Amino acid sequence: MDKRDREETGFLSTTDHDEMICDHEDQNMHVQVNGKNGSVPHDNSLEIINESQSKKLLYKVNDVPPWYLCLILGFQQAFTSISGIIALPVIIHKSMCMGGDTVGLSELIQTALFTVGMSTITQSAIGIRLPIIQGATAAFLMPVFALMSQPEWSCPFDQQANDNETINLPEIGSQEHRSLWTSRLSVISGSLMVASLFQMFLGLTGLVGFLLRFIGPLTISVVTSSISLSLFPIITTYAQKQWYIAFATIALVVIFSQYLRRWKICELFPILISVGLSWFLCFVLTATGVFTNDPNGWGYGARTDIKTDVLTKTSWFRFPYPGQFGWPTVSIAGTCGMIAGVIASVMESIGDYYACALQADAGKPPKYAINRGIAVEGLGCLLCGFWGAGIGTTSYSENIGAISITRVASRAVSLVAGCIFMTLGCIGKAAALFATIPDPVLGGLFHVSLGMVLSVGLSNLQFVDMSSPRNIFVVGTSISIGQTLPNWLNANISSIDTGSTLFDQVINVLLGTHMFVAGMAACFLDNTVPGTLEERGFTRWKKSTSLLKENTKSGNVYDFPFFQDFLNKLSWTSYIPVCPSFQSKQKRKNVNI
Repeated sequence: MDKRDREETGFLSTTDHDEMICDHEDQNMHVQVNGKNGSVPHDNSLEIINESQSKKLLYKVNDVPPWYLCLILGFQQAFTSISGIIALPVIIHKSMCMGGDTVGLSELIQTALFTVGMSTITQSAIGIRLPIIQGATAAFLMPVFALMSQPEWSCPFDQQANDNETINLPEIGSQEHRSLWTSRLSVISGSLMVASLFQMFLGLTGLVGFLLRFIGPLTISVVTSSISLSLFPIITTYAQKQWYIAFATIALVVIFSQYLRRWKICELFPILISVGLSWFLCFVLTATGVFTNDPNGWGYGARTDIKTDVLTKTSWFRFPYPGQFGWPTVSIAGTCGMIAGVIASVMESIGDYYACALQADAGKPPKYAINRGIAVEGLGCLLCGFWGAGIGTTSYSENIGAISITRVASRAVSLVAGCIFMTLGCIGKAAALFATIPDPVLGGLFHVSLGMVLSVGLSNLQFVDMSSPRNIFVVGTSISIGQTLPNWLNANISSIDTGSTLFDQVINVLLGTHMFVAGMAACFLDNTVPGTLEERGFTRWKKSTSLLKENTKSGNVYDFPFFQDFLNKLSWTSYIPVCPSFQSKQKRKNVNI
C-alpha cells in the first residue's frame, strides 16, 4: 500500500475488525494474521467474499423492502440502541443540578430521542449514506462533568449535602429550580455547538485523514478505555442504592445476551428483556413491602413508586423545539473539553463506516464519503446543542451487527428508524416511562454497557505488539496518568491559579477530562518514543482495510440523492472534499502521474 493509498484509507476500530472476521468465518474463509507476518486474502479471495456477502443479503443499501417490513425492521434498529440513548441523559442530569426533577429528565430524554432521529435521517440521506444509526456517545460525558465541576457551576443541593449547611434551596420542580439546571444545560449546549463546528470543519476540509496519521491503535485503545474507566465511580452511585437488583440486572443481561442468544428474541433484545424483568422484580418487591419506605434506608432507591408522579405531570405529546430550555451560551473552557470529545467520536465513527460497508456489501467507503459522514455527524451534534439535548451523537456499532443478523442493509430501514426516534421524542408519556426506571436497574445496565466499551477499547491492542516493553510502557503510563491527574484536579480545583480566571477554567476542564489527558499522553508517547510502524500496530491495522475493495457496481451508494447528475456538470465540485467528483479528480491526477 503506497502513500497515496494510505492517505485515502481510513482506520478500522477493533469492533469493525471483529465484524469482518466473523463474517469471513461464516463463509468458511479465514484471515490469518500471526505476529509480524500478517497476511490478507488475495484479490480473488476478496471477490469471493464480496460475491458471498452480496448473495447473503436480502436487501441491499439502495433496495426498499415492503413498507410493513421497513416498519418492523426500523423498530428493531431503534430499540437496539434506545437503552444507550436514554442512558446518557440519566447519567448527566444530576451533574446539571436537575436532581429529582423527573419531569425535566423526561423532557431531556424526549429531546435526546428527537435529535438522534434527526441525526440518523440526515446521515442516511446526505451523509455517509450507509444504513448506520446515530446515537448518543459517552465521549462527551467527561467534558460535561469537568465543566460542571467548576466552582461557578457548583450545585447548591450538592453543597448542602457536602458541607451539612442549611441553605435556602428551591423546591424541586419549581421555576427557580428549573432555571438552575437550564442555565447549566445552556452552556453545555453552546459549547457542544462550537465543538461541532470543528468536527464539521474536519470533514468539509478533508483534514480527517491528516489527523488520524498521528493516532494509532495504542491511542485509540487508551482513549476508549479511559471513557469507561472514568465513568465507573459515577454509575456506582446508581447501583449502590440496591446492589442485589443491580447484580440481578447484570446477571439477566449475561444470560439473555450470551447463554440464550441462540433464541432469536434473546439475540435481538437482550437489554430490553433484562431491564423489563428487573423492573418487574422491583415492582413486586415494592408491592410486597420488601423495600423500605424510609427515604434514607438502603434499598429505597429501587422502589417503583417514587418517580411515578412524572407520568401524571408529563403531557401525552410535546414537540421538542430549538431554545426550549433557553438559548445556548458558550464557554471557552467547555468548548475545549467538547473538542476532545469530538476527536474521540471521529475516531470511533470512521471504523464504524468500514464495518457497515462490509456488512452492507457497499464497497470501500471513498474518501469523500468519509469526509461527508464526519461533517454530517458534526451537523448532528450541532442540532443536539441547538435543541438542548445535552448529548452529542455518533455512529452506533451495535446496529451494524443487526445487519448481519437480519440480512437487510437497506437505507430505507435506517430512515424509518430515524422517524421512529423522532416520533418517540414527541410522545411525552413514553419518555416519562423511561425516567421512572429504578436507579439500581440503570446501575446494573450501565456496568455492562460501559464494560463493553472498555473491552472494545482494549481489544484494539490486538494490532499492537504487546510483547514490546515500549508499548507496555506507553499504554500503562497513559492510562495511569489519565485516571489519577483528573481525579486529583477535580478534587482540588483551586490548585490551578495562573492569574487568569478564563485560562484557569480551560486548564481545569481539559486536565479534568480523563480521556483527554490519557489520549494526549498516549499520542505524545506513541509518536515520540522510538518504535516501528509494525511494532506500534499501524501495519496490521491498515492491512485490515484491504478486506474491503472498491465496488464500482455500488458506487452510487455514496452519491448524493436526486441532484448528483447536476453536480457532475459543475467543474468546481472537484475541489470540494465531500463531493464524489473530488474523488475522481484525485484519481485523474494519479493516472497522469
